[in-house]
Amino acid sequence: MKKYIWINVVIGVLLIISIVFHKKYVLDYDFTKTKKIYSKEDKIEKIEYESIDIYIPDINFNKLIPLRTKIEKTENTSKKIRIIYNEIVDNTQDLPQAFINKNVILKNIFIKKGVLYLNFNKKLVENIKNEKQELLVIYSLVNSFTGVEGIEKVKILIENEEQEKLKFYNITNYFEKDLTI
Repeated sequence: MKKYIWINVVIGVLLIISIVFHKKYVLDYDFTKTKKIYSKEDKIEKIEYESIDIYIPDINFNKLIPLRTKIEKTENTSKKIRIIYNEIVDNTQDLPQAFINKNVILKNIFIKKGVLYLNFNKKLVENIKNEKQELLVIYSLVNSFTGVEGIEKVKILIENEEQEKLKFYNITNYFEKDLTI
């Protein structure tokens, strides 16, 4: 008889637990929190691209050549400048001599009245080996960035300060696009 009492008690406890579980987890379940399953009719946001020209040195470092590349389309000019800078760096890593290495950091940018201010770390200066390379670096940046709508001139700063020279060339003035270099 005691055996049947314990079986009834266990069954009663299990029944109470299942009723509580059912009420708490099944009846009160918020079905709006479930993951959405996308159907073919749902629109998936597509990334748009645009073609731009960046200017990089030829293999002999004699002149700059335009390289057409696709970048993510953005209305944010600062983001576009950073994307273009990364394209210049990435597309010059395989050159036989150093151009702009990955240790050169574009710390920040500022645009005012059509002038793009580029603030680099000191590694930009340390990376330059000769006059020709410096000229190509300057105009690679200038010619590439003046292709962005609203940018007419470029000013280069090092560590938030205006410099008289990088190593060889005077950089106190604003630079404008020059496709003869």
